[in-house]
Amino acid sequence: MSYLVAPIKVSALWQSEDRAVIGAEMDFESLPYFDKKLGLDMNPDKPFLAESITPKPFEDCNFLLKKGIHLNWDLPNFLKTTKIGSHQPTDLPPVPTRWLISRYDDEKLQKQWVVESDAVLKDLKGVKMADMTQTSVEVDIHSGTRPYSYMGRVEELEKWKSRNGKSGDSYTDWKETHNEKPLTAMGWGSPSFDTFYPNCRGVFGFHDPEIQNIEDAKDLKYEILGWYGDSTDDYWKYYRDLKNQENSDLPEIQERLKKASHLTQDEKIIFASDAIEKLVKDDLEIKLSLIHISE
Repeated sequence: MSYLVAPIKVSALWQSEDRAVIGAEMDFESLPYFDKKLGLDMNPDKPFLAESITPKPFEDCNFLLKKGIHLNWDLPNFLKTTKIGSHQPTDLPPVPTRWLISRYDDEKLQKQWVVESDAVLKDLKGVKMADMTQTSVEVDIHSGTRPYSYMGRVEELEKWKSRNGKSGDSYTDWKETHNEKPLTAMGWGSPSFDTFYPNCRGVFGFHDPEIQNIEDAKDLKYEILGWYGDSTDDYWKYYRDLKNQENSDLPEIQERLKKASHLTQDEKIIFASDAIEKLVKDDLEIKLSLIHISE
């Protein structure tokens, strides 16, 4: 089994006080729909158009950036470009949906949290949604089902572990609300979903409210480690399997090595590693760091 560990860029902001800033690109709560449970037409004065839920210029400071430290991580470029082997430009690879956030003070571990990017609320009642983000959900507009929800779930590590992977009664996952399609860097459909914090808070962003003054933040360090909550979405595994098919470059490399009887075993390993590095760099635009081990 091989694993790909890719670095991500993390931006951090310390906010000294609550502040209203420009909010998310879409306000899905403004969508018009019929609520079957309530027996009411919601937002009946608005047409079913994108402009109905797009904040107007100079009236879009509707996001409260709370006091504390805010983190936003930028996914690697290969997760934000068309999936290898696909002919649909907007067919992006699945992204990691579990993120372990570790806070260190002068190299000493203080606290850890887990972010579940693909967690989607079932019921909005009685849930604090300040650090979650709105998303559309795929429903039949005539079904009487709410066409939006909130996503992203943050828990302290021990509490997350105690659930043993179960979502609980209040949550479902992204696939269940999006016809079994995995979460991508575009989220509900925006190219800037993963980079614009109001779009992705609680998904690819994290708020630490415990740091109340700048002095407490001076020696802090945050470490973020992501992985796939559903192993079938693992893009590296998908890529390896694709390259192992008969019509790809990898079997050709293997066949050439079998015929290279003049090379020693160590030389074959180096040759194969160099060929794989070039293949991955051409496809995913990343440089692998492989270790050559001599027997």
